[in-house]
Amino acid sequence: MKPSKLQDHLRRCHHDKTEKDLKYLQTLKDKFQKRPTLDRMFASTSQEMMMVCGRLTISRYL
Repeated sequence: MKPSKLQDHLRRCHHDKTEKDLKYLQTLKDKFQKRPTLDRMFASTSQEMMMVCGRLTISRYL
């Protein structure tokens, strides 16, 4: 988003946060980016399943 449009959006839609400092907004951004998403949840689950299946396959040949 263009900076001028971003400022306008901030004033129109988030007027209660216009006086907040930059650190507050950066913290919000970090929390937003680190939130769990479906892709991340399924990725970790599929990795765990692959590890379990790999262990079962290896133990079958021992």
